[in-house]
Amino acid sequence: MAERIGTIKSHIEGPRWARSDQAIKNGCWSLGLKCEVERETTLLKEIVRFKVEGEESKLLAFKEGLEHSLKEWNT
Repeated sequence: MAERIGTIKSHIEGPRWARSDQAIKNGCWSLGLKCEVERETTLLKEIVRFKVEGEESKLLAFKEGLEHSLKEWNT
């Protein structure tokens, strides 16, 4: 039986130099997920909107990795 396919859509706000868009793209690439990423910047801030698509198990791994990274970043 084939694994279910799903989507994660969200956004992240942070300092411009964080370059969250690159981290998201690299995470998706390493897991074999498809992603669309948009980045808006101001002088000090970035807003990154993303949509990630793929198999459910890979999406869960991506979500856990992203949550862990954000938790580490904020402590």
